[in-house]
Amino acid sequence: MTAMTSMTIVGHKVDDLLEKPINNGKSIEPDGNACWFPRSIQDLDKCHHLSTKYQPELDKNHPGFYDKEYVERREKIAELAFGYKHGDLIPRVEYTSTEIETWGYELEYSLAFRVFQCTQYIRHSSTPVYSPDPDVAHELLGHVPLLSDPNFAQFSQEIGLASLGASDEDILKLSTLYWFTVEMGLCRENGQLKVYGAALLSSYGELQYALSSDKPERHLFEPEKTVLLEYRVDEYQTHYFIAESFEDIKGKLRQYVNSSIKRPFDILYDPYTQSLNILNNVETIEDSIVKFKLQINNLENARRRLEEENNYNKHSKVTKIPDEAKT
Repeated sequence: MTAMTSMTIVGHKVDDLLEKPINNGKSIEPDGNACWFPRSIQDLDKCHHLSTKYQPELDKNHPGFYDKEYVERREKIAELAFGYKHGDLIPRVEYTSTEIETWGYELEYSLAFRVFQCTQYIRHSSTPVYSPDPDVAHELLGHVPLLSDPNFAQFSQEIGLASLGASDEDILKLSTLYWFTVEMGLCRENGQLKVYGAALLSSYGELQYALSSDKPERHLFEPEKTVLLEYRVDEYQTHYFIAESFEDIKGKLRQYVNSSIKRPFDILYDPYTQSLNILNNVETIEDSIVKFKLQINNLENARRRLEEENNYNKHSKVTKIPDEAKT
């Protein structure tokens, strides 16, 4: 089983990744007369389709604005994505020779359910080094390697879980955190500055800029400061944030969510049913505790057996008698 399931969709903007419903700035109460949010992975089919605000037919600065064939091609791929429902086979796209040539150039509700919304179209052939909007190169080169790591996949899921029932203001802050970590994050490894953000990994031009240029400012990742910054998706960034490790950003995210994201309930994800448990009554909480205790007991029993086997093997080894002592 992969760390994060991939779901075909036409496109995403980072705050749309959290797929927030409109809630007029108020937090959502799961059992009150408030806005709906998904409780199971199947409910994602009821969420709105995602699209970027930086569409080729809408923005004249987009490299595909004057390319009618490219716009029609993206719409055709979008139709395949919009028809997808949970449980269906993921539709396959037959790429054109131009798309293959471009591809060969060297170079947040759904997150709560460990589902990642991804694209299938390819960037315009005139800009292979940098794409202002996400494409299949961005998904496969940028997101897939990191989402295959369970620890990083959990970090992405926690951003999605934090968004459920949050106010519009808090969701905007979470999307900003997502942008400066999952998309544009830098990290240190053995004292060397490296890239882990998907947007940087899939953009050779900005990757060099982020690591080597003296133009952008680089800061240690601090959620309280990061959420205050605005960002643009159609140009290189002016700020980047550095993580000491994935555990570092996960710990800081959890601390920020617990202290800053206000909602009248807590949520627990059930990986067996791929659904959410709303922890708003004692019975549900106690039932969850019992399930976790059972899992902990199973793990402790497994560890105990391994320790006993190791001790037995250690003490039952036969000492070999030296040849000179056999006479």
